[in-house]
Amino acid sequence: GDVPLYQHEWDAYVSWAYNVGTGAACKSTLVRKLQQTPPDYAGACAELLRWDKQAGITLRGLTIRRQGEYRQCMGQS
Repeated sequence: GDVPLYQHEWDAYVSWAYNVGTGAACKSTLVRKLQQTPPDYAGACAELLRWDKQAGITLRGLTIRRQGEYRQCMGQS
């Protein structure tokens, strides 16, 4: 849907969605938080941090990437 976003939020979500795939992104809790009324912007940004695993194993590279996307989403970078 049409959820107003700042450019820094949009950029963070595009980076994340490109990495995890649009199918997983569209079905995510992150998107549900954005679609609620009113949108939970901070909660959606925090959801980015949960996406740092592959096959249930936390990967340092993904953790670093997600932390960067989170900071960007929150307008901190």
